[in-house]
Amino acid sequence: MQFPSAISVRLCRFLPAAILLLTSASLHAQSIELTVTPKGNAAAGRPLPPGALPVLSIALRNNGKTALGPVEISVRLEAITAAKTEGWRQQGGVLRNSIRSVPASAGVERMLRLRVDTAPPEPSNARVLVEAKGPDGKAVSAETSLRVADCAGAYRTRLANLRESLSEPMRDAAEDMRRGDPALPLGRQFPYGGKRNSELARLERLAAAFAARRGGDAQMATEWFRYMILRWESELNAYTSQPANPGLCANNYYQIAGYRQGLLPITKHIDATRAAAEKALELARKESGERGGTDEIVRALLKSAGSEPDSNGTHVLAALAELRASLRNGQRLEPDMIENLSVAETAAWLADADRRGQKLVQAIEQVLSAIAAAHKETCVCAF
Repeated sequence: MQFPSAISVRLCRFLPAAILLLTSASLHAQSIELTVTPKGNAAAGRPLPPGALPVLSIALRNNGKTALGPVEISVRLEAITAAKTEGWRQQGGVLRNSIRSVPASAGVERMLRLRVDTAPPEPSNARVLVEAKGPDGKAVSAETSLRVADCAGAYRTRLANLRESLSEPMRDAAEDMRRGDPALPLGRQFPYGGKRNSELARLERLAAAFAARRGGDAQMATEWFRYMILRWESELNAYTSQPANPGLCANNYYQIAGYRQGLLPITKHIDATRAAAEKALELARKESGERGGTDEIVRALLKSAGSEPDSNGTHVLAALAELRASLRNGQRLEPDMIENLSVAETAAWLADADRRGQKLVQAIEQVLSAIAAAHKETCVCAF
């Protein structure tokens, strides 16, 4: 059999392993395979964070009929460093390992532990180039890449950018619930003096509590509820300010669940107000025969009572107060109209309270959604 005098070497890349086959007359028709395979957490292809210690398997297989040796293995690293591994020595920026002999039709494996010291925020490739040189100086080579990224650092940066933009809307929404609106009337304008069933009576008492504070929520003014908002804001600030350690990316689901649990008394209170507003609207539609939302019902009743509120600027509760003021000047309404206005006013106060509560819920969800999105987009490493 004749062999070519020139050797043609071609690099073939496989992920996660790289294999190259060389056939050479000078190696007595020996056929050598060099394989580089990431192991453990590096095998999945996910980026490795700073501090990770990935392991590479560097394997030689002799497909020939006689033993081959000695074989010198050299490794060059880009954007990653080597950890101390038995059998490997550092020489001028190259890692080296010697194999005395590779038996015929058999393989020899060497393990090399690496270390990720630093990494950019975005995932990038750290190349590993391996060469195996036979006793006659002929060589085969292969390479692989390990993905690296500073996921915790990237997540920490995103959280820092979100910190003030997230807490301010929630703080403002909670304050809006607490203080009410000075432009709204103080107290009920059309309280009904007749007998009510228990459900409507309950809704009217709830509406009266909001009216007594010009729409302000008495619960949000309590020390307990105000403390929960301040504590939540403090915890959010601490979470977004902590160092970029690997644990920052861990257990984000439980972190968000904990935030939800901490605010549960407030969100349950807001849910109860929403349920009351929906029931009051149902009763206002039934009582008045009007359709549409609360504002539409109140404006229709005001029009029937001879009042024409400014639909572009005047709150319907302020318009009800204007109608009540006109009644003090001698205008009279039928009892049925007063009852309709009373039920509609109940619905209007509860709708206003619900609007304020939903604003806080939306602000809370904005915070949690932003944290979850930042975590999903940055914490992609193989921790």
